[in-house]
Amino acid sequence: MRQLLRTPKTRRGLVSLTEIIIVSGASAVGKQTVLDILLQMRDDLTWSVSRTTRKPREGEQNGVHYWFIRHDEFSRLVVADDFLEWRHYDKESYGTPRPDPGVDRLLIECDIEGARLIKLHKRPEDRITTIVLFPPGDTRRKQLACLRRRHRNRGTAPEKINDRIETAKGELDAAPEFYDHIVVNDDAKRAAQEISDIIDAAVRV
Repeated sequence: MRQLLRTPKTRRGLVSLTEIIIVSGASAVGKQTVLDILLQMRDDLTWSVSRTTRKPREGEQNGVHYWFIRHDEFSRLVVADDFLEWRHYDKESYGTPRPDPGVDRLLIECDIEGARLIKLHKRPEDRITTIVLFPPGDTRRKQLACLRRRHRNRGTAPEKINDRIETAKGELDAAPEFYDHIVVNDDAKRAAQEISDIIDAAVRV
């Protein structure tokens, strides 16, 4: 079950940057594949590598997709106020670290709750663009069926699938009123290009 996000103290402010691009999406929507392609397309984005206590999945690299750390190390980082936002999910912990000074354009992958916290605590001079990935399908039922198939294909434990689909339904329902842009991930390369176009358009504004 999802637990409440903890809001970090703001003793050091949020971040020293002007452009934050947040990409969200339900579990199994294909975020990592799309973002991997996006980062190959552009050299002007700094990828925020989240910390997590969960075990790496097949193909995930430490320091590339996540920093995989122990529970006690995660707790130490929370106490040290080293996260922009953090949460517990499915008995594991996830946190978005504060970036290094001098970062101009930061790409963050987080869920809608994390995105809300980052927007809430941003500085006036920071500009945030929020993007959410949707599964293909012209009805909510088809979209959720797509996510269920992807969970089965990736080997998600059957007892966890229903909980994740229920969470996804809430996220999909809430997304249109919160996010600036919705991108349908019917093809990973096409979705990455659409996100890149959104980033370029935001820069020109």
